[in-house]
Amino acid sequence: MPTRLPLDQLLVPVRQIGARVTVARLARYSSALVFLPLAPTEADFGALPHGAVLRGLFEQKVRKAGDCFHLRVGTRAQTLLIVACLAGEASTFERLQAAGKLARSALDGEPQTLLLWQQGCEAQAANATLTATVAALEAAAFRFASFKSKPKARIPLTRIDIASGRKLPELDLTLATCAGNNLARWLTALPPSTLDARGYRRYLQEFARHLKLGFKFYGEAELKRLGICFDTGGTNLKPHKGMLDMHMDMEGSAVALGSLYALHALRSPMPVDCWLAITENLIGPLAYKPQEVVRAHNGTTIQVIHTDAEGRMVLADALSLAAARKPRAIIDYATLTGACVYALTERYSGAFTNRPQTRELIEAAGSSSGERVWCFPMDADFDTDLESSVADVLQCATEGKGDHILAARFLNRFVPKDIAWLHIDLAAGSRHGGLAHIATEITGFGVRYTLDLLRRGWPPAPSPASKAAGAPARK
Repeated sequence: MPTRLPLDQLLVPVRQIGARVTVARLARYSSALVFLPLAPTEADFGALPHGAVLRGLFEQKVRKAGDCFHLRVGTRAQTLLIVACLAGEASTFERLQAAGKLARSALDGEPQTLLLWQQGCEAQAANATLTATVAALEAAAFRFASFKSKPKARIPLTRIDIASGRKLPELDLTLATCAGNNLARWLTALPPSTLDARGYRRYLQEFARHLKLGFKFYGEAELKRLGICFDTGGTNLKPHKGMLDMHMDMEGSAVALGSLYALHALRSPMPVDCWLAITENLIGPLAYKPQEVVRAHNGTTIQVIHTDAEGRMVLADALSLAAARKPRAIIDYATLTGACVYALTERYSGAFTNRPQTRELIEAAGSSSGERVWCFPMDADFDTDLESSVADVLQCATEGKGDHILAARFLNRFVPKDIAWLHIDLAAGSRHGGLAHIATEITGFGVRYTLDLLRRGWPPAPSPASKAAGAPARK
């Protein structure tokens, strides 16, 4: 059942209007959300529509930062107004998490229009909270593809207005990352009957045509094996519960595509190639088997141990192909190992890099984007666990301990040392109940993170001292 790629529906339109909000202006909106400081002044309440009523309720209901209340105002009480006390100090993740709860409340009645503003708050905290709320609203308002024969009629949110005298400094970035995140989540949620390898190729061609990007497809004549849309485990079949959500195993490619979309929306001058490894890991007469020796794209021979560790096999070839173009840096994303989930839960994703001196920068991007990552060790002595007596390397160890680290060490072989490389194991790509401002199980984790990381200048240029010591030059 084909469905159209929703590139024109990834965002609810957002505009900024004059800062003054009157009773008459407020009445034009189905929902509204206003942020106040913990101790509003008389002037603050005087500037608010229905200020006297709001002052009384604020004094009764607000005790600490983050508290909120709502009421119906205007003629026939048609506008849902949510009043929230802004947190002056909070991490990006905490702001996104709080914004997600407010956004779901604001959209509960399926409003068509929504007004967002603040009164009397400190500028930096207010800007951060308003942009987090926009991100939460865009995520909550976006709809996945539906295949119901009789879909429930929904009233879409058609516009978000922000009442502010100045443009929010991070608004363009926020909207670009929202669009990329929504695209990644939409693709990840598609059923495998729609997003098989052929269907994915069709979407990518449409994507490239819409954005006027170059597109190249490597067919079976050129490649024996590249990518994962659906993963049964191969001959090492997964049990029922493990098989159920394997259509989401392609989320790494969706995040890569969403990140590309966000960079394009921002008109980034950065030259970017997006490599997507797409196939299905199914059982059949040609399925690969344990103890086979497979030769990768760069010539490395691999002794197969577990056919359900196919992700690192295809990612190895994708990394080798990408590295052959001699890029300055490579970032890859994969829902690669359950070991990373066991190590971090689904609240963080794992990060692995061949530039250990950038660990602080890598983790800082996670903190400031609200998509948190933790850098794992990449010491060379882990390679002893992957030594093979018949091939260059084992695909994985027979035991599962530290598999996320061993997978990264395996992949490290396919990226030349002179190319900065970051591997993101998407432990937080799926979480029951959502994560931060994302309410859906599919989080699209990685798009916000990637743009924040690139804005911070990853990878940094090597210092003159490291060049003199023989460190590889930057590409």
